[in-house]
Amino acid sequence: MDGAWWPRSRDLVAELPPLVEVLAMRLGYTTRVTYATTEWDKAPRRLEIAGHVVRLHGVRAAAGHLVTVTGPEPHRVSLLTIPPGAPEAAGHDALIAASRRDNGDRAEEILAARGVPETARPS
Repeated sequence: MDGAWWPRSRDLVAELPPLVEVLAMRLGYTTRVTYATTEWDKAPRRLEIAGHVVRLHGVRAAAGHLVTVTGPEPHRVSLLTIPPGAPEAAGHDALIAASRRDNGDRAEEILAARGVPETARPS
């Protein structure tokens, strides 16, 4: 896990452009985003962002609470996705924990340990 992302809704089409813009400094342009379909509203297979076509790869069995953003090979970033309904303090704590270099916890462990309630974490 390379960090965390706290979208404000479950609308992947609306939430991705600002994330892709921020990650452009690290990845260049984004070619693909892999996400758990259980955590997002229905999304198209492709989306144009910043002049590039981004393939959206929804996976039913994907690791929960993670989004993987891929740029030109072999560059990619895996981010803990903090649920939009997370309480402010718990979400902030999870964001900080996931961004630590020495973090070895799984996404679910980080959210549970910081008090993000189950109701805010679809599965």
